[in-house]
Formats: sequence, structure tokens, C-alpha cells
Amino acid sequence: MSDGLMDRDRSFRLLEGILDRSTADETEAVLTAGSGGLTRFADSRIHQNVAEEDASIFIRVVVGGRVAGAQTNRLGDADLDALVQRAVEIARQTPPDPDFPGFPAPAASAPLVGARAVLATAGATPQRRAEGVRTFVTACAGGSAAGALATSATVVAVANSHGVRAYGKHSRASFVSVLQQGDGSAYVEAVDPDLDRLDLVALGRHAGERARAAQDPVDLEPGTYTVILEPDAVGLMLAYLAMTTFNGRAVLEGRSALATRMGQQIMDPRVQIWDDAADPRTIGLPFDFEGVPKRRLDLVRDGVAVGVAHDSRTARKAGVSTTGHALPQPNPFGPVAANVLMAPGEASLADLVASTDRGVLVTRFHYVRVVHPARTMITGMTRDGTFLIEGGRITKALRNLRFNQSMLDAFSHVEAIGADAPLLGGEFVAHVSAPAMKVREFTFTSRTLF
Repeated sequence: MSDGLMDRDRSFRLLEGILDRSTADETEAVLTAGSGGLTRFADSRIHQNVAEEDASIFIRVVVGGRVAGAQTNRLGDADLDALVQRAVEIARQTPPDPDFPGFPAPAASAPLVGARAVLATAGATPQRRAEGVRTFVTACAGGSAAGALATSATVVAVANSHGVRAYGKHSRASFVSVLQQGDGSAYVEAVDPDLDRLDLVALGRHAGERARAAQDPVDLEPGTYTVILEPDAVGLMLAYLAMTTFNGRAVLEGRSALATRMGQQIMDPRVQIWDDAADPRTIGLPFDFEGVPKRRLDLVRDGVAVGVAHDSRTARKAGVSTTGHALPQPNPFGPVAANVLMAPGEASLADLVASTDRGVLVTRFHYVRVVHPARTMITGMTRDGTFLIEGGRITKALRNLRFNQSMLDAFSHVEAIGADAPLLGGEFVAHVSAPAMKVREFTFTSRTLF
């Protein structure tokens, strides 16, 4: 049974046709194609189903040291002729790019092929997603739920005039919801390549229990507290670190904390962080958008900064090899680790709470912004489940708090790490696997009204 995605042979024929058309010195062509559906709900009722199917071609060309790109989602012969001609004409009018390293050569003679799409996800119907939403809402046992269940399947293929050929596909099912009950709310999220593995009953029960526990919130005086950050909060910090700190371009430009601290102790020795698209806990392709094979990249080992992500351009400037983390070109971000994992510990969430004499349990962060990249300083607020811990147990729901916090300081002040590290859809980063953490000296600067 087919997953409905564009297969390898057709993808390569399409890309090779573009290379044959090009008169440029070097040419790169990238195909992204796929389909997806989204079922939205509010007040515990489905109000929208949307579906999308699309394919796009991105090309880059080099003409006399001048680099330019163009893209289209029209794949007819005349459209591709026009695409190549437009890119070449733009390149001829573009200033030379002395820092351009050229397109990569193939890492092996055979095409790089990998990943798979799960049929239950790739072929999910609106009816199947609606059943999932109903399952979740029923398990909540009250309250007003809002959120979305999305399913998608994607193909990425890369070819260049040096012989690179790479093809991969994957599927993704994601669920997110906020449950409002009285003056309390709860948040849940889950991501998996297989829709059938999303445990929507467990998510609904957890959301219901948390929303009921969040009634009658009280104020907490701003200050520095021990906190237990649940996986969503830790995952968001990991995503921001991937974008701003473990980014080869940010390091070269001096915007990253690692511009001066590579090889130094930057976190607690218990912290291990790496990027690995092939790890079975995440969803990834075995190559980047330049067709360079991905491999495990250690970022933090025993609390020491040991690696950053590079694409071909930043690798050349740094005098190292690319790590296979190119995003679609051009982009303003540089290379980004897209499948970030943090090693779990041994403590359950109950253990983390029981070990805390006085502290704050944080479900997730909201509206986070970077204040000072080189100091990894972020600001934001807690949301959808903030609780006071006293004497090793949760005693009160709290109104949300705003914080200003160095992410590296938070990871340096770790007292314990949770045993469960669920897969999350990271902000800016494709996927993050993050455990809960108990952190001392986390700073809240002000209170909110809700």
C-alpha cells in the first residue's frame, strides 16, 4: 500500500531535469512535497478541518562566483524552464560572493535515502482526526478544550551538479490543547510519527486533573525560587539554545555564548545534550537541505560545550567540516540543530516534587523572547499550570509569573533530572526530546493578573 508521497525515482527525475536545464557553473535543486490535514477545536467542539497538498522546488545557481536562488510550486516543463532562467539572470546581476564555499560533493556514490512515512499518519482522514479529538475531550471529563490535531507526510529530495542525490520522507502527527475549567487551565502536547501511538486518553485525563487542580490561584511574591520545570518548559529553552547558542553562524558573529566558552563547563555535569536525526525518539531526515548526511552531533557532554551546528558556509569560515545542519537557502538564521535531545535522569515528577521543601512547579513558558543572546537571557511568563510546592507536595495554584533568566544559568543550577523525555515540537527547531528538571535559583520578576 502506498503512502501517497512522491517516490524517489520521480523526485530525482524532476531534479535532474532542472540540472540539465541549467547553464550555470553550479546548480542545486531541492524538492519539498507533501500533504497534511488539520482538525481544530474550541469549546470542546470541532470547528474547522483543513487539508493541503503542495510541492515546491528551490534552486540555487552559481555564475562566475555570483550566487542566486529562486523557487516555485509550479512543476510544469515551461515553469521549470522559467525558474532556471530567472535564477541565472538574477545571479548575473548579483555581486560576487567571496565567502560562498561551493555546493557539497557527494559523501558516497549511491544516493542517500532514508526515513519512512507511517501509513496511519500519512493517510489520516478528517474522520480519524475527529475521533481522536472526541477521545481527548471525553477523557478530560469537563471543561472547555481548544487545540488541534494535525497529520502530515513530507518528502525532501536534493540534487546538485556535483553528483549529490538525497531523498527522504517522514510522517508527523501532533496534538496540542489547552483545557480551561473555571479559573484554571492546563496544557498538553504530543508528537509522534504514528498517529495511532498518540495516547489521547492519557493526555485528556492529565489535562482534566491539572485544570481542576489549578482552581483558585493565589499570588506569589516575585523573587528567586527553586523550580521544577516540566518537559515543555525545558524543551522551549533547548529550542532557543539551538537557535541562538549552538548555531555556527551565531558563534562566528560573536552573538553566541560559545564564541568565548567552547570547551568550557557551561552546565551542570549531569547535563548531556546532542542532535541526532536518526535517533528513534525523534522525527528526522538523514541529510540536510544541502544533501549533506547527518550524524550525531554532541552539543553538551557532562556539562561541557563540545559542539555547534554548521552548514557548508559557516564550516568553511570556521575551518571545520559541515555537520549537516543547513536549512533551506537563503535563510537569516544560519545552521540549526533540528533534532535536539537531552538525556533523561532517574527521577519521576513525583520524586522531584517530594524532594522540594519550597518551590514552584512550571508546566510551560509563554511569549518568550531573547533579551541578550550572548548571555542566553530570555524573558517570558508561566502559563497553564503554575503551582506552589511546600513540604514536598503541591499546595496551591499560583497566578502566572514573569521571569528574566539566563538559560545557561538554569542548566547550571540543576538539582535533578526527570526520567521521562517526551518528544515535542520545538519553537524554531523541528523536534526536541526534553525531560523535566529541578532547578535552583530561578528568578521571577513580577506577577500577572491571571
